[in-house]
Amino acid sequence: MPQGELVNVVVNVIFGLSTAASGTYLAVRACKMRSAALAFLSLAHFSFFSTLLTNAFIPADDYFWRALAAANYSVLIVLFTKFAFYKDKRSPFKVVFVATLSIRIVHFIEMNLLRYVCPSYVPISADRLGGYYFHLIMLTSQLVVAFGWLAVAAFKEYAAAKAEAVEPWVRNRYAVIGISHAMYAVMSFAYFLVPTDGLAFASPDALVANIIIPPIVTSYGILSFLAWTMPGWFKRLLNGGKSLAVPSQSQDISSDVPGEVKDKAFTTPELMKVIDYLGNKLAAMIKKPTGAAKGLLIMAIDKELGEFGLYTTHLSQLLKVTRNSLKELIKGVGIEDADAIVVQLSDEIVKNQSMFLMMAT
Repeated sequence: MPQGELVNVVVNVIFGLSTAASGTYLAVRACKMRSAALAFLSLAHFSFFSTLLTNAFIPADDYFWRALAAANYSVLIVLFTKFAFYKDKRSPFKVVFVATLSIRIVHFIEMNLLRYVCPSYVPISADRLGGYYFHLIMLTSQLVVAFGWLAVAAFKEYAAAKAEAVEPWVRNRYAVIGISHAMYAVMSFAYFLVPTDGLAFASPDALVANIIIPPIVTSYGILSFLAWTMPGWFKRLLNGGKSLAVPSQSQDISSDVPGEVKDKAFTTPELMKVIDYLGNKLAAMIKKPTGAAKGLLIMAIDKELGEFGLYTTHLSQLLKVTRNSLKELIKGVGIEDADAIVVQLSDEIVKNQSMFLMMAT
């Protein structure tokens, strides 16, 4: 096997393993947290994996199945970005989604009609290069739009997190997500450099493509896996050597909270990180100790959502809790301006929705 082709195989194996592993992890987290955002992200990673499997095991001339599997992850990445960063917030989602979906449909049709794949293992004559490059435009434009939008969203949150009292790893996680997806979007243009002589990466003219594509694809696969699974050592690395904060313990919460409710809450450290953050915000608003504010949040979640409420950080449920049960509890302890406080806290929840997801996954 030529060296260039061997490198491509190794890269695909690494990339395939990383996407399958991260997709599985995200699927488990999506089920546990009942998160549509994580479900879309998990499907995107499985779509990457299925594309690799299709390219490896489906005959090169079976264009229908190759076209069906190709690049669906772009549409799923757009849906993830919407649900993770822009739910109940203004965004260009409709434009981005329609653009990505339209390009994907054209991409599917042109693959079946023009019968091109990239890289091509069939020599492409000069008179057919126009169709081939149209195919590449359809492929790369999806990646640029979808991955570029996610990268921009991550970089914006990275900048905004400077003003929030969160650990460095939360903010730096945005940077890793933004950098990795921006790299992949830019890398997609390098497919125009893959030779059309039918030898693909094994071609003697593939030097530039081999310098650019394999390292970036490998880096994206590894960084994406780390960013979405966040093993402990990587979290500590992103925390800049600082010790990771420990979620509130039972003694930190108001004694007014029933013991069995506390027990349920503390079995879910992901939720406690969110309660710690919101509790600090709420304490400043109602001018009460943070333990009392966190206790109000825990009791409101338990009252509004019942037994399984303390196992989720779903945005719509947090808003429901805040606008209903938490408002009642705030009024019940004699705090004035409960309506204004609830509006202010709801705005904080919507504004920082992606941060809660980062804390909890």
